[in-house]
Amino acid sequence: MQASEFEGELQEQLVNTAHYVSNEPLGPLLESASSNWDEPRRLHYSSVIFEAISKVREYIFPAVIGLFSATQGGWGIWIAGIVFGGSVLATLLRYFTLRYGIQDGEFVIKEGLLFRRTRSVPIRKIQNVDLVQNVLHRVFGVAEVKVETASGTEAEATLRVLTKLQIEELRAVVLDVNADEVAPDERLSGEGTLPAVSSATSLSGRSRLLHTISTKNLIQAGVCSNRGAVFIGIVFGFFFQGQFVEGWQPGAGRHFWRKYIPSTSWLPDWIDTSWLSGWAGITLLCVVLFFLLRLLGMIWYVHRFYGYRLEQVGNDFWISCGLLTRVSATVPRNRIQFISVHRPLLLRWMGLASIRIETAGGAGVESENASTTVSRRWFVPVLMDDEVDELLSKLRPEMNWLESKSEMVWHGVSPLTEKRLQRKAIIFGVIATAVGLAVMRPWGWIAGPLLVPILLWLACKKSRAKRFGRADWGVVYQSGFLIRKMSFAFFDRIQGVGIQQSPFDRRWKMATLQVDTAAAGPAEHTIDIACLDQEFAIQQFGEFQRDAAKQRPSWA
Repeated sequence: MQASEFEGELQEQLVNTAHYVSNEPLGPLLESASSNWDEPRRLHYSSVIFEAISKVREYIFPAVIGLFSATQGGWGIWIAGIVFGGSVLATLLRYFTLRYGIQDGEFVIKEGLLFRRTRSVPIRKIQNVDLVQNVLHRVFGVAEVKVETASGTEAEATLRVLTKLQIEELRAVVLDVNADEVAPDERLSGEGTLPAVSSATSLSGRSRLLHTISTKNLIQAGVCSNRGAVFIGIVFGFFFQGQFVEGWQPGAGRHFWRKYIPSTSWLPDWIDTSWLSGWAGITLLCVVLFFLLRLLGMIWYVHRFYGYRLEQVGNDFWISCGLLTRVSATVPRNRIQFISVHRPLLLRWMGLASIRIETAGGAGVESENASTTVSRRWFVPVLMDDEVDELLSKLRPEMNWLESKSEMVWHGVSPLTEKRLQRKAIIFGVIATAVGLAVMRPWGWIAGPLLVPILLWLACKKSRAKRFGRADWGVVYQSGFLIRKMSFAFFDRIQGVGIQQSPFDRRWKMATLQVDTAAAGPAEHTIDIACLDQEFAIQQFGEFQRDAAKQRPSWA
């Protein structure tokens, strides 16, 4: 395709782009995308409101403490007020001093009055312009914008907030510059789509819809999830702490229902509530908590992923989802380092799975925000198991992955692995018996004998679940029995290969083979192939090194 033809098609795509909120054509708005950027832009006036709300959330806990201190005659409320007032003043100062714009191919942000700060990011290195929009954002017609490169775990710039026109102007500039970075043979891919569009809008033009999620599947995933499971620990910790403070005695839990659960006096007299005391009440509480957590999981999935759409435009994958808070995120295909398919036990029973990815410089689990949660940790939160192979082939076409028909040669762990894990299970059982006998006499010791058969069975299953294979394009590693995970690392993304041995590994003549990429770990599965035969691990280490060294990134 000639350069003039490509530029014409690029302009046509811009005109046909639909906005992420209203889905209205943006042709008239995008005419300003090529306007003069010499004049710096300012944030929308509502930025002050959203910054103030952010500060309220940040200081809500100190404010509560300060209010409590004030009721006790302390100065905490005044200190909290001064700190909060200073934060609001800093918010106003940031709004009136912050400017952003494009200068000589650089995205520049300037802010500060006494202490001035200038941040410059080359447009060609911007890979994501992601959006977060809650209900209040929709009222004002704005969104929070995160400008990201592959350089670190945090966004290069967070603009809270910009209008529809401002967002599309910025996207149009990034689109125009990044389009020149795409190799000629990559300018059109798939069904004639356009490349390297750093946007997350739902397109009315030539985007290709890859996947949507029905509400039914979201509810099923919520039922299978453990969102909010931490509350179980809190409830039981509260209960047992109270029992130990009072002194543990046989039958001390009988008053649990009366002490910790609201009165049942409102029930009719003909209903016998005496059975609610003691362990019967605790059992009922556990059942109620179980169903409550399932309900919370369903609500969380529907709220976070309602209206999920995964689209491909050129070499970008665009994701949008959310019920109250809409999130739009971009995942450039060239930045995908690692793909992991998760199949927890309950999801497998329902014929479902999920896909997670890791990107270059992507945020890790600890630094997640709304956009990284969607675009990395929950890339495809749920899909039918028979759709996995097709979607993987779209993420990396060279894989041509068909798990059920794959001719890949799989390698298992050392034959001694099962024996080693069983020995560890027996040792753990002995320790559990001793601890149980010391803490909960006279029947605490029975925990060990009950656990050992289960641990031996799990050891057998785990050792047989681990396997890996090598193809021309990369490595596939599968592990886990209850939560089965299959991950894919590509030779053109591998940063290093390692081999490791602990003293116990040397005793069993085993080794661990490690494969590292430039990703940060939100997929929660690393290719650390443990318990390999020592000689075999050394051989595979050398072959992995050669395969990774001879391949280069496709865009290099």
